[in-house]
Amino acid sequence: LSKSIPNGSKVLVYDLEINLNNALDNIWHQIPTNEPLLFTGKTDKGKDFFVCKTVSSIDAVTGHILLSSYNPTHQDNLIPFNWIKNIFRVVQVL
Repeated sequence: LSKSIPNGSKVLVYDLEINLNNALDNIWHQIPTNEPLLFTGKTDKGKDFFVCKTVSSIDAVTGHILLSSYNPTHQDNLIPFNWIKNIFRVVQVL
């Protein structure tokens, strides 16, 4: 079975309650990798986003996080960590 979460899917999630106001070098170890997560955030142009991805890598030195999709047709996204406003663990795809 595919692990991919189709665009527009409804997902059941819970808040990881990570204090994202702390510096990334202090909290990187609290962020799960290689499992589906829902990220909410805002780009530097003020656009809100919601995306289900996995964390492939975290660079606390540059303050970036690499988000990947299980779907091979979607490219990885390297984004500034300060764009992320909340992180949720995906429990179930509805």
